[in-house]
Amino acid sequence: IIPTKNHGELVRQCIDSIRATTSQVVYDLVVIDHESNDPETIAYLKSIQPEVHVLPYAGPFNFSSINNWAVKQLDQLGNRHTHYLFCNNDIEALEPGWLERMLEQAQQPDVGMVGVQLLYPDRVSIQHAGVCVGMYGVAEHYGKFFRLRSDQVNTNFMGRLIVTHEVAAVTAACLLMRRDAFEEINGFDEALALGFGDVDLC
Repeated sequence: IIPTKNHGELVRQCIDSIRATTSQVVYDLVVIDHESNDPETIAYLKSIQPEVHVLPYAGPFNFSSINNWAVKQLDQLGNRHTHYLFCNNDIEALEPGWLERMLEQAQQPDVGMVGVQLLYPDRVSIQHAGVCVGMYGVAEHYGKFFRLRSDQVNTNFMGRLIVTHEVAAVTAACLLMRRDAFEEINGFDEALALGFGDVDLC
């Protein structure tokens, strides 16, 4: 599920990278078009149908509402989905097998959702390696701004940057969640329109 308003070039990058790096998972791509008015974006979204489901969304921006609405629209696709992947439009998948690895973790009955390590555009500085609830009073990303060195493996504290591990929360910029878990908690809290909806969900 990829919400966007304009920024067709980012959506293209996101979709192309998912297709290029995912081969062992059956999935549907769903773009939620939140009233785009950029002609190039509109043309691109039209060009990717019907291989990609593009659903129009209208109303004020509310990240939680948009994603909850998107999940409800999956009924028209048969809603055979076992998991939901929430993705920002600026996500670019870099490593083959990333989604397969996420799904491997998310199939475990005691795992509600799975996140990823995100890098800034320089591809060496970490943006997100999980969320620490309570940091700076509310929540903040682990590893934020930490620079990875290409000439060595930096394991950081107890290997947290190179091994799968539990955290209190992950960002919904790229979050895979079991359908039954999403339904059991009634999805995102729509009172949280802009920030911390993903932390609350986790």
